[in-house]
Amino acid sequence: MASAASRASFGNLVLDWIDHDSDPRLIVGEDLRLIWCNMEARKLLASSSIFVAKRGRLNVRDKSAMPGFVQLIEGASAEGSVSAFPANEAAPELILEARDLSDPRGRRAIGIRVRELSLDKVARRHSHLKSMFYLTEAEFSVFVSLISGMTASEIGKNRHSSVETVRSQIRHIYRKIHVSSREQLFHRVHSLSL
Repeated sequence: MASAASRASFGNLVLDWIDHDSDPRLIVGEDLRLIWCNMEARKLLASSSIFVAKRGRLNVRDKSAMPGFVQLIEGASAEGSVSAFPANEAAPELILEARDLSDPRGRRAIGIRVRELSLDKVARRHSHLKSMFYLTEAEFSVFVSLISGMTASEIGKNRHSSVETVRSQIRHIYRKIHVSSREQLFHRVHSLSL
């Protein structure tokens, strides 16, 4: 069993490691009070057209996106919740993962990991899943678009396919990956991509 001093030292090493992670990470209270953020999150808050820290609280610049953001935070569990924030002319697609970090005394904190997505970046990051689940080229292309937050109609437009064709491919992907919803797909992909 490690001593309290060595646990504290280990805790500092972990925080230092996370602080230098390439993904923005934040910890907020239930009231969205900003508790901690790593260097990448500080850069995101300083330059983002999506998020802003106002008076010590994390906010979404686009007020129409705030209810979805609050729902993500309120629905955060120990296993994590995932939500996509659509791209706009000034910002790329973002995927937010929220995880409940509550302590045994009942103080609730939520860890947030932000991932900036581009289709090429997503395809490279998850290329191993193509062979793992025997996805065809077309299915893998749809899969990448799905986990990048695109809707079936958006995927159809990008691929010059009908929505019915895309939905059929989505059903095949779900069957091969053993999920039944996009949320389950996000969780499954996250668990296989650590």
